[in-house]
Amino acid sequence: MAKGKKTCPNCNTEIGVRTSLCQCGWYYPEKRIRPDLLKVNKAPEKNKTYTSEGRGRKRCPGCKLVIGGVSKTCFSCGFDFVSVKKEKDRAEVEKKIKKQEEKENISTQGEKISPTVAKLLKEVGLHKESKRLTPKEHAERILSYGKKRASALFKLSKINHSWNHVDWKIVEQGVV
Repeated sequence: MAKGKKTCPNCNTEIGVRTSLCQCGWYYPEKRIRPDLLKVNKAPEKNKTYTSEGRGRKRCPGCKLVIGGVSKTCFSCGFDFVSVKKEKDRAEVEKKIKKQEEKENISTQGEKISPTVAKLLKEVGLHKESKRLTPKEHAERILSYGKKRASALFKLSKINHSWNHVDWKIVEQGVV
């Protein structure tokens, strides 16, 4: 016998130690059968309808009856709540995907912006696609800052091993 269990002397079933009444009717405190203590398990009513909606209740769109909220199909007209829920969920997912695609399509200078801001920028004429510069163009841009600043940036890049997008050989030749 498992720990925390006891065997009923009447029906030999294992039950919990603290149980005082077995399913067969054996009452442990009096050590005898007490069928009067057994609860008669009444089957729950199927097909129960209600007068108003509320917690745990829903209205069937097919026949307008108010039934239990757990019901998957209406017993009266056969309306299938599960398939309607699946369709609704699928529509929401498609809507989210479409919205995400719209956000990803609209960008300015490599940064994501909201659709409303992008729309306003397009109307005003300020929205333009960013142009990617080549390493040579980056080097020329740095040289345009002046020799003093370009040499400082060159030294910084050598120390930190950063800004790999710039052709530093061109900058070095321009600074020297």
